[in-house]
Formats: sequence, structure tokens, C-alpha cells
Amino acid sequence: MNKSRSRFRVGALSSICAFLAACGGTGAPPQTGSGEETKTSPALETSAPPAQPTPVAAQGVGVRLNAEAEYDRGAALAAAGNLDTARMVFQAAAAADPLYSSLAAALAAYQDADQGRVPREVIQRMFRAMLHANAGRWGDAYADAEAAIKLAPDYVRAYDTRAKLFLLEGKYPDAIKVFNRVLQVDSIYAEGYYNRGAAYSEMGRHDAAISDYTRAIQLLPSFSEAYRNRGSAQTHKDDAPAAISDFTKAHELDPLAVEPLYLRGVVFALLGQWNEAAADYTRAIERDPGLAEAYYDRGLAYQNLGNDDRAAADYTKAIELNPANPAALINRGLILARRKQYDLAIADYDKALSVPPVMVVAHYNKALALEQTGRFKEAIAAYRTFLQHSTPEHAALTQQARERLAALEK
Repeated sequence: MNKSRSRFRVGALSSICAFLAACGGTGAPPQTGSGEETKTSPALETSAPPAQPTPVAAQGVGVRLNAEAEYDRGAALAAAGNLDTARMVFQAAAAADPLYSSLAAALAAYQDADQGRVPREVIQRMFRAMLHANAGRWGDAYADAEAAIKLAPDYVRAYDTRAKLFLLEGKYPDAIKVFNRVLQVDSIYAEGYYNRGAAYSEMGRHDAAISDYTRAIQLLPSFSEAYRNRGSAQTHKDDAPAAISDFTKAHELDPLAVEPLYLRGVVFALLGQWNEAAADYTRAIERDPGLAEAYYDRGLAYQNLGNDDRAAADYTKAIELNPANPAALINRGLILARRKQYDLAIADYDKALSVPPVMVVAHYNKALALEQTGRFKEAIAAYRTFLQHSTPEHAALTQQARERLAALEK
């Protein structure tokens, strides 16, 4: 009974962004500035990679945001045993937003109770299990799921609830075992394939995930979330055309959803198609003005397009929405340094260094800015700190830092 949209934001989206970080960023660093600036400091500054997104559920505008809020309200009512009131909430929200799959799933459970397939208490137990899980009360959550299964031993949604608990807790092999049982009982249960696909995705088994998402789509051609998650798996398989196609289809099926547009922008960025990426990030922001990672990634796109003004504005907005984003601070600092606003750049680097986990490139960029302002002793210290923490992935910067340090220590 948990919301597929929330599950995706915690799982598949964080996975795709981790994939981007592993690739070392989404393209070459922006140009470092004028020829005069290069003469002053021959070392290159470096951009930070895409930021890890905040693991919260993205929401759209207007009716979508209200539907999610109403789903939460209905779920809380159902978990408390106010089943009739909860049903009216779900029905009203589904009438306003028929594309929101969690509402359809909730009403399907009520229909099963109406048809005498399950006792009404099963509905309460399933909703309460997910409510406990969202609060981290795993013992209570599993107890309610097991109670639902005892009340309805042949009910696939009861087993599906237990499998979702395993999925949410990160026990992916256990989740797959239960989903296997669910699909043995009901081989045309589209949500079961979708959820098992999510478990496979979290385990890095992307071929198996794609197969399950494809089966879910065959059973339910309007399943926009399945297209979206299959697109994420395709990205992990380095199949950008297939990923773009799936995200586009997900957007066509559910125009209010944020994730398909944002993730399609991510793929365009991987391809270095910065104009297309910026356009998709803009569409995502229009639907969710609070989506901090979209501002950051659009800033990165603008920076690669050479538009520092727009990039700086987006980094500033990303920082306002998520102060714990060192990458945005580093990249804004880079722009400030190119404008010769070195003190402001150093302030951004210092803020970035105060946010864990520390991005060691901030030490390097700070050293460059300190050198530009004539604060040579501090620059030497910053270069040394960078060299202490640099890794093989910083090989080029390490060489440049050693050269600058040698020149300063003469």
C-alpha cells in the first residue's frame, strides 16, 4: 500500500544519480575563463559531479500534489480503522487524479473486500503495516503484514505487502522470494512484476528488472511508473535511446509527473546534449518548483553551455532549497572565481568543506582562489590538504597541485 512514487524516489532515482557520479560527472568542465585569467593561474578549476538527490518524494503541481496529500490522509485513516472515511478520501482523490496508481491500488483492495474475497480488517492491517514501515517500526510492520496473511491466506495483496516491507527495508532477496510466490498465485498481477523489478534494480540486476517492467507494461499499457523505472534500468545498461523512449512514454501517459522529465534530462546530460537537458529540467521545475536537484543539474547544463549567469542563479536556488549540497557551492564558487570575486568564491568553498561528505576538490579550488588573492601561505596549506586527501580519480589535479605548490614554495 505504499506509494510507488515515493518508493521510486528513494530507490531508482538515487540509483541513477549514483550511476552518474560513478561516471565522473556529466561532461567536461566548463571553460575556466579569459586568456588573462589563465596566464595568472595556469591550473584548471574543476566542476563538481551531479549531486546526490535528497531522498524525498517529488511532487507535481496542482492536482497531483493534492492527490498525494489525500492519499496520505486516506492511508492514515485506513490504518486507524476509519475505513469508510478513508474510502471516500481515496475515491475523491482518484476522481481528481485518475493517473495516480496508488489510489487505484487502494480502491482495488476495497473492491476485493466488497466482493467478499477478504475481510475488511485485512485492508486496515495492510495500510497499518506500511504506516509502521514509514516510521521505521519494522517489528510492528511485519506483525501487521503477517496478520493480514493469516486473515486472507490466498490474498496476493497481503503477500505483496510483506514483500514491499522487505523491499523498503533493503532485504531484496527476501522481497524477490515473496514476489515470486505472489506471481505464482497471480501471473497477471502487474504491480507484482513492477515491484519485483524494483527489487532487481536495487540489486543491480538490470536485465531482470527490465524484463519485469516490460511484463508489467504488457499487462497494463498505461503503467507510466513501469515505463519510468524501465527507463532508469535502461540508463544503467548504457542504452540511452531506449531510456529516452521510456521516459518520453511515461511523460505522455502522465504529463503531471516530475520524474520522467527530470530523468530524461539526466540522460540528455550524459549524452552531452545540454540544451535538451536544460529544457527537461525546466519542465520538471515547472511541475515541482521545490526540486533542488533539478536546479543544480540545470545549472550544470547552463555552465556547460557557457551561460554563467543562469548557472549561478540555479546553483543559488539549489543551495537555498538544499543547503547541504556541496557540489552547488563548489560550482558557484568556480563561477565567482572566474569573475575574480575571490573572497566570495573562498566563502563558498569553505561552506562546501563544512558539509559532509567532504568533496576534496573544494580544497583545490580554494587553493587557486587564495593564490589569486595573494594569500600564499593559506594557498600552500590548501594545496597540501588537497594532496593529502586526493585519490587516483584526481590524478590530473594532483599533478597541477604539486606544480603550483612547488612554484609557491620556491
